[in-house]
Amino acid sequence: MNNKIALVTGAGRGIGKAIALALAKEGISTAVNARTLNSIKNTAMQVEAMGQRSMAIQCDVSNYESVKEMVDKIITEWGGIDILVNNAGIGISKLWEDSVKTDWEKVISINLGSVLNCSKTVIETMKERSGGCIINIASMAGKTISDMAGPDYTATKAGIIGFTRQLAFELGRYNIRVNAICPGTVKTSLTEMTPEIEEKLKALTPLRRLVKPEEVANVVSFLISEKAEMITGSSIDIDGGQRLGFIDWDTYIYFRKGKKGN
Repeated sequence: MNNKIALVTGAGRGIGKAIALALAKEGISTAVNARTLNSIKNTAMQVEAMGQRSMAIQCDVSNYESVKEMVDKIITEWGGIDILVNNAGIGISKLWEDSVKTDWEKVISINLGSVLNCSKTVIETMKERSGGCIINIASMAGKTISDMAGPDYTATKAGIIGFTRQLAFELGRYNIRVNAICPGTVKTSLTEMTPEIEEKLKALTPLRRLVKPEEVANVVSFLISEKAEMITGSSIDIDGGQRLGFIDWDTYIYFRKGKKGN
């Protein structure tokens, strides 16, 4: 991995930062992106402290021209891109009946638009380098529903999963692998919750805890490795079984003891 070059979007904190540091640990030069430069300076510094090259690039990934400029900058200075991790995303905690059209447009443009833009702009450099790896951070919401955001968020994550499958089909002939990761609820600064809500979510998760950002990063490290060289078009769940826990354990047992309910 020492000669590999990666780009991670939304790398200022949480999952994106954990992924950037995991890639650096693998010996990969890692460019990090966010909407504001201050939010990624620390990530870039930590990557460099691990002995790897880093580049902090401020860019609105929902804007195609801005993304193209970012990708061209990395190619010009480092020679290409081997690994793309599409992590940037947002969620709006509103009921659908309370949302407005601009909420939908914002979530779609960032969550889904950024994946389209970044993936489109790295294809040529990956082809020139005889292969590459694109990893899209989707969500458990793309297969079930979202616990903290609305239908717009769920729609984008389901869209990412579908996009991953079809792009993998198209790019396989160039030795470019495309996969998605579907985390359950990850405890970060973006998912602030009361202790009561956190305990409820844990009760709905068979492994009885929330996902750590580093655990998502571990799956990224696996997917870019030779051990995963025949995996493409897949959507990998990392949720502690949360997608299975549509009711909590006490309710589950309640009905198994012969109690009747509606």
